[in-house]
Amino acid sequence: MLALAALAFNGCATAPIEPPNDVGAVSGEVLHDPAQPIATPSVDEVHEPPRQMAGNAMPSYPPALVSKRLPPVSVSVRIVVGSDGQVASVEPLTPDQDEQFLAAVRASVLTWRYEPFVVIEWADSPDANGDGEPDGQHVAAERAKPFRFDMRFTFEVVNGKPKVSG
Repeated sequence: MLALAALAFNGCATAPIEPPNDVGAVSGEVLHDPAQPIATPSVDEVHEPPRQMAGNAMPSYPPALVSKRLPPVSVSVRIVVGSDGQVASVEPLTPDQDEQFLAAVRASVLTWRYEPFVVIEWADSPDANGDGEPDGQHVAAERAKPFRFDMRFTFEVVNGKPKVSG
């Protein structure tokens, strides 16, 4: 430890740390549509929210466009997931989105998988003890339902390498 401190105080020359040339990612953010109400359970109903499965990869920056060093490009899409948890469709939210970036989003997102969105309905159990009250509740029905959400992906080139965020 003292040796390190001595080197620091002796003005030891160090090379500046260069950022790596291969920094890159795709980012995405879930968008909330204020015109759409958030699903709320009714009485005697519980929603088991869907969960994204492991291994859902972000889109890749289109390789042919990396050398063009374009300014950041955003692609906003509506993702519809079927009751089986598989993505059924990926549609642009606005018509003027770049087709190559939209194709990259579709290629990736169509492979995404989710645990299904499940609605569980509860019902009163019979009055087995004769006190005039149900003795509890039981699952009357359980069904998977499709769902949708909107997402924006941002594609950037950083230090000459593609970056995609979402």
